[in-house]
Amino acid sequence: MLYARVLLTTLAVGGRIMDKRKSIIVKQNGKVTKIIEHKAKNIHTSNQEAAATLKESGDDQIPAYERKTDLKKVKPFKKSSKFSTFKPIAIAITSAIIIGLVLSVIMFQVFVNVEDGSAGQALTSVPVSNADEEVAVNDTDKPIGTSVYSIDSIQAFVLQAGVFSEMANAEEWATQFQQAGAPTLIWEKDNQYFLLVGVSETKEQAEKIATELSTADHDIFVKEWSTNSYEIELTEEENEWLQHFRESWLSAVQLVSENNTLTQAHFETNLEGSEKLSTLLEETKAIEEVSGREAQQVLLHLLMEYEKLLDK
Repeated sequence: MLYARVLLTTLAVGGRIMDKRKSIIVKQNGKVTKIIEHKAKNIHTSNQEAAATLKESGDDQIPAYERKTDLKKVKPFKKSSKFSTFKPIAIAITSAIIIGLVLSVIMFQVFVNVEDGSAGQALTSVPVSNADEEVAVNDTDKPIGTSVYSIDSIQAFVLQAGVFSEMANAEEWATQFQQAGAPTLIWEKDNQYFLLVGVSETKEQAEKIATELSTADHDIFVKEWSTNSYEIELTEEENEWLQHFRESWLSAVQLVSENNTLTQAHFETNLEGSEKLSTLLEETKAIEEVSGREAQQVLLHLLMEYEKLLDK
């Protein structure tokens, strides 16, 4: 081993000598163990190549690479807020509330429909009386734009020449009074026929007229007379006209009782399109200038038509 090391050192220092010998002799413990031809040259050549490589590497500078970062594209770091942490929880709670409200509304509608159906079945099973049926029919037949109005009664004192259970008897007596110059009116009321010869505002005035008309064959009686009170379906215009007619009739009776003349001007005749009041309206338009007993007969006739109208 010692000789080999010495030999190798010598070869490394004196490269030229090794080139001439062109061989390597290796001895171990004084004996030649191996001969390598041209080894030194190869080693020298390798050393030269390595040195050349190191030299070339040393001559050329290693390029430096620099990485540039665009700070505009870098997203700034943000701290996570508490809202982002609780956001999923808030969404879940809100969704649950909305779903609960929707389901509540649906269930409420279902229960309401069920209760309405049960109530409808209960109502259909209850027998309806004739009065209820009549009210239902009246509500159905109620004209558009009408209302129920209260009509007060009209009171006065009439001169009665007789009361009969049959129309024929009343007509017979009416003929006798007409022949005597006293016009009469037959009024059917409560299944009886009343023969009336006059009307007055007060009882005293009526008694005075009765004394004048009474004869030995016919007695005249004073009777308090009144129409009924009514609840009637009317338009607003019809109700106003009917209330005006009532006031005008009472005023006309007072004038006639004082021997004043009755004319058409005492009554309002301006009412258009009323089928219900058409008959009474035509009677007021037909009034001529009259006085005395004829005026009383006109007022009795108007009062009778007034009551017939309200009884319908």
